[in-house]
Amino acid sequence: MVLNTQHATPLKDLLSQVARIFGFKSTSKKTANKIKIVIQNLLDTKELILTSNGMINIS
Repeated sequence: MVLNTQHATPLKDLLSQVARIFGFKSTSKKTANKIKIVIQNLLDTKELILTSNGMINIS
């Protein structure tokens, strides 16, 4: 949802925005780590890509 509207986004910003969508007012380390696992799975399955400038985007 975030990447559909913003397109390529830095990981740090993506973590915060995803946490906000799920209702978290701040992003704890535990929450950020869980979201990172999901993002890494999406990168591994090529549903997301990591661009050369470190941004994450939909493939």
